[in-house]
Amino acid sequence: MSMDFPALLGNLKEWMPGTEVRTFPPASTKELGDAEKLLKVKLPQELTEYLLYSNGLLRLIKHPQSNDLIPIENLIFSISKIIEVTYLHYDYVKSIKKQCLYTCIFFADNGCGESFCYKFKDDGEDTSIYIYYPAENEFIKVAASFDEWAAGWFSGKIST
Repeated sequence: MSMDFPALLGNLKEWMPGTEVRTFPPASTKELGDAEKLLKVKLPQELTEYLLYSNGLLRLIKHPQSNDLIPIENLIFSISKIIEVTYLHYDYVKSIKKQCLYTCIFFADNGCGESFCYKFKDDGEDTSIYIYYPAENEFIKVAASFDEWAAGWFSGKIST
């Protein structure tokens, strides 16, 4: 079942008062295929559906004196940012001389240095969303799906 992305965007105004959001043109199927080759994993269908709707989601606020919109954070990463952050994770794990136990795809962060991700196992697709704490090299499940994560995270029901 596909998420109703326009409804999600409409709810963001209620959940995050004073916030404007910017969507982007959809990622192309070629970009998604190239990302899967680079990351050596099939992107979860629900993340693919979102990226085909908008290649990222940017949060903006109004400047108090000029009312100009100022970008303040990526709420959902673009496909290029997903690749960048995922590779940074793998480099970090290597730098602390740990073994990466999972193949992961990082698609958003909490603004405090921890990232949200899917982690993959050999037994099939799991759509659970995890928060990764780099200092502890630990994953904690926060939602069963992208839909649950988006509604929970943006409404404040999920905290990290």
